[in-house]
Amino acid sequence: MHSFQTFLIQTVAAACFAAGPAVCPAANDPAAAASRPPAQTNARQQPEALMHSFQTFLIQTVTAACFAAGPAVCPAANDPAAAASRPAAQTNASTLNVPHSPRRLEEDELRGLLTAALGQRRDEDGAEWELSLTRPWTPVNVPDGALTAEILEPSLNRITSTCILRFELRAAQKTIGTWQAPVQAHLWRQILVAHTFLHRGQLLREADFIRERRDLLTLREPLADLPAQAASYELAETVPAGSPLTARAIRLKPVLSRGQMADAIIRDGALIVSLKVEVLEEGVPGQIVRMRNPQSRRELRGKVLDEQTIAIAF
Repeated sequence: MHSFQTFLIQTVAAACFAAGPAVCPAANDPAAAASRPPAQTNARQQPEALMHSFQTFLIQTVTAACFAAGPAVCPAANDPAAAASRPAAQTNASTLNVPHSPRRLEEDELRGLLTAALGQRRDEDGAEWELSLTRPWTPVNVPDGALTAEILEPSLNRITSTCILRFELRAAQKTIGTWQAPVQAHLWRQILVAHTFLHRGQLLREADFIRERRDLLTLREPLADLPAQAASYELAETVPAGSPLTARAIRLKPVLSRGQMADAIIRDGALIVSLKVEVLEEGVPGQIVRMRNPQSRRELRGKVLDEQTIAIAF
């Protein structure tokens, strides 16, 4: 407050002498100063009331003097930037609506933001992300409030166990900045694992598998779950104990086996021709298999319809 009063007194003095008695009669006429409102203040007023009257008088006088003297004495009259540099800016901050000062974004909070961003982008049933920074994170100043992170690079399907994440931080839809950090990533999920050694051709049974928590980022093959009608499926390859059940390891149980005799049919409109053929490979419904005419020894191809019928197309 003392700095503010000193500034007003200095400004009004300079402005009054520049403007002359037309605006400030007290500049050359002491008698006029005696007639000012502050001189008429009741001596019995409290000190706060006297100070308020004095401030009102100074403000009214300096306003009139500034507009009369012009920017030569009062630059703030025409230059708002000059007003911003006045000592009045040193007013106690507790009386102003000043935002909270920036805070520091530490490594633990950053790891949580990145983990949450990955969890929103990947649609994995029951999967859980785990990240750890492989280099120390230097804390940065951020606004005091809720933050969100968006992964810019790499794309989600290119994230590996060890990679560099390029990300963007935002506060209230406003971008704060872009950074990158090397991380070690894990994507945990409960998957099916063979309980014992399983052979090729063995029927698929739920009792042969257990569920274990595994890191999906270390697995290269797409995984499989037990189908609704597991009895219609079998193993297409051997599965060692402790190995995950992959999509290529299961298949529908073949309805045709190699060496079996089946009926091959040929349709031409309403005409249907049927002949016996020898099946040369296993097949499931919808699969194209090789077969041979036992009389002509000619090899043919057709689509498996059921356990006894193959359709030959022209």
